Amino acid sequence: MLCRVLDDILDLPKIHEIAGRMCARVLARHGERSPNVVVVQGDTKETLRLFGESHATGLIRAALFNAAIAWSPLALEECG
Repeated sequence: MLCRVLDDILDLPKIHEIAGRMCARVLARHGERSPNVVVVQGDTKETLRLFGESHATGLIRAALFNAAIAWSPLALEECG
């Protein structure tokens, strides 16, 4: 699962929170027990940062390089 953050620079605790919420979403919707979530932050090649498990970030990096990713908006509900 891939999550892209736009228009904001997040600190690591917030990135981990988003990744956790995405994992919970995938578990609830698809029943996948241990989804690989990659959080992408940045607008350009120079500012792009990927957070997640190293194998998954490598796959995402390759897909981004080959323009094989289509983005769609997603709003995570606020908890608490």
